[in-house]
Amino acid sequence: GFDFGGNASKVFTLIYHLKKTDELFQRIPGVEGSLYIVAGVGVNYQQTGDLILAPIRTGVGWRGGVNVGYVHYGKKQSWIPF
Repeated sequence: GFDFGGNASKVFTLIYHLKKTDELFQRIPGVEGSLYIVAGVGVNYQQTGDLILAPIRTGVGWRGGVNVGYVHYGKKQSWIPF
């Protein structure tokens, strides 16, 4: 996808159909769209099987974009994105 601009934001995630917390720790494909002009919101939709995650960002700045990819959730923090 494409993305341009810069922003500062906070994120919270809505989680649907989570049976066990271990279900979160995997790669989950998703689609994202965002638009910030002074202030705005970005929404990401991620699904694998019945598990649905909806990370929602609110922030300030100037940015727009659409992306397709995946997010890897892990039990330990890491700076390596793959």
